[in-house]
Amino acid sequence: MNTNNAFFNEFNRLDKLCSDIYGEPHGVTCYINEMKEKNEIDCRSISSWHDDLSKLIKYRHIRNHLAHEENAFNESLCEQEDIDYLYNFYNRIMNEQDPLSELRRLQKNKSKTTNYNSSYKEVINSINTATDDTAKSYKTATSSNGSDKLSFMKKILFFILGAVVACGLFYLLSYLFPSLRFWELLFG
Repeated sequence: MNTNNAFFNEFNRLDKLCSDIYGEPHGVTCYINEMKEKNEIDCRSISSWHDDLSKLIKYRHIRNHLAHEENAFNESLCEQEDIDYLYNFYNRIMNEQDPLSELRRLQKNKSKTTNYNSSYKEVINSINTATDDTAKSYKTATSSNGSDKLSFMKKILFFILGAVVACGLFYLLSYLFPSLRFWELLFG
């Protein structure tokens, strides 16, 4: 079998696989179009991207020439390495090692990293917000408002005065009624 026939059969095998993937005829064309639609920045990290795209376009052109031109199979349009490339590209798709599969994998990993980073940022922001709110409420509580300080001092003074009065009452009661033993009840 000459290389043109082998090339034609291998291209049609790849085209059938891509058609099954996309659910449309002309599967290699669908694959090429999807590659063309992708952002150049996203594709830079895939080393074979441009080489694969240019070869697929070239091989689609050869296949169309063979399919639509008279006596095209009599011309020498391809070599064994072209057939090998189509065979290997088919297997790369099957093993998810083709450019679009690699791009999906990179985007999925990037998405996970982005989700992690956004969650991390949310936690940090919530901590910063809580810290800021605590600092504001502390600042408000310790502000130099004279009436707040006077009120606080009054509370402390009343507490101390109340404690002194209570101790005095217990002492007086224990003196007047020694049989009740208030001190032993309170302090064991």
